[in-house]
Amino acid sequence: EEWLYHLEELRRYIDACGDVNVPRSKRQFRDLGRWVDHQRRDFSRRNRGEPSEMTEEKIKLLEELKFPWTANADKAAVTNAVASATTRRKKLRRNCTSEKD
Repeated sequence: EEWLYHLEELRRYIDACGDVNVPRSKRQFRDLGRWVDHQRRDFSRRNRGEPSEMTEEKIKLLEELKFPWTANADKAAVTNAVASATTRRKKLRRNCTSEKD
C-alpha cells in the first residue's frame, strides 16, 4: 500500500536526520513532507469527527515513530528546553555572585 511505503520512507528519514521535520522546500523530500502534513491534517479531521482516512492502526504506527501531531511540536520542545537551561544558568549565576556570609 502507498501509505506503508511513505511510512517506511519516513522511518528512513528519521534514521538519517533524527527528527520528523521533513523540509518540503527541498526537492528530494517534497513528497514525503506533503505526506507528513497530510497525516497531521487527517488526524486533526478525525479528532473533530470529520471524514478522515486516519485509523487507529495508522495512529499507532506513527506514534511508534514518536510522530508529532502538530508541526510546531518539535520546535516547542526545543524552545522549552532552551528556556529551562537559560533559567538554570541564571539561578546558578545568581548563586555564584551572591554575597557570602
